Amino acid sequence: FTELLLKSPLPRQQRDHLNTIRKSSEILLTIINDILDFSKIEAGKLKLSLQEVDVLELVQSCCDLMAGVAERAQVHLFLEVAPGVPSKVQADAPRIKQVLLNLMGNAAKFTRTGEVRLLLESVPIDHPELLQRHITKNHELSWVRFSVIDTGSGISEEGLSRLFSAYEQLGGADQAPRSGTGLGLVISEQLTRLMGWFITAESEIGQGSVFRIYLPLSPLNNHTIYQFKELPPITLALLSSNELLCAWLSRSLGYLGLSIDCYQSADQLPDELSALLI
Repeated sequence: FTELLLKSPLPRQQRDHLNTIRKSSEILLTIINDILDFSKIEAGKLKLSLQEVDVLELVQSCCDLMAGVAERAQVHLFLEVAPGVPSKVQADAPRIKQVLLNLMGNAAKFTRTGEVRLLLESVPIDHPELLQRHITKNHELSWVRFSVIDTGSGISEEGLSRLFSAYEQLGGADQAPRSGTGLGLVISEQLTRLMGWFITAESEIGQGSVFRIYLPLSPLNNHTIYQFKELPPITLALLSSNELLCAWLSRSLGYLGLSIDCYQSADQLPDELSALLI
């Protein structure tokens, strides 16, 4: 309701009051949900609900839900999907979404400039992370990795050691802890274990953090999200001052076998391209 009111013309003071109400209600709802989930997990009462899941639709919906958060945080939000990921699987979509939204929300919260990126890719069964955990080979399952990458202030080594402890609230390297229960990450970690997967975290002060979720999925068919014939070599030109956008497009188009040349200003364009500008 407050979101609807905020879209209407309001005096600045009333708008500030509504923003306070909205933020407070979101914090309260998060606290209640976190405590309920944590209690269910601790009591062994949380049950998974497996259903047919469209993987691309799942990650797109996460980005749609995070768009407003990223906009308010003034950071760029990107979705990147590598080839080889199964298109439809059997999984608990609400719980996967819960974990991803928690990680993406934290990334946006502690990133002042730059980007938050959700990367989805397939992982071979002989991947070092799987071998290290002595994962039993099951050729009926497809391992998929969800990575939440940010350019925030990073987390210290001491902070990483306490990352998945209950009621711990970690700020970024240059920030104080934010509001919340300190349960979001521990719930995410426990949910990953409940579903037979695992989560890892890496961070570097001043460079940002990467949270990776490894998930064994049961594909419902042999189709992958990307289905395309090999394309002839094509190089595209992009005129944009947004370096993050250029990097994202370069990676995404690279999956399709295409390459891109990025130019930050019209002065950098070669003559044959400059002649095309109106």
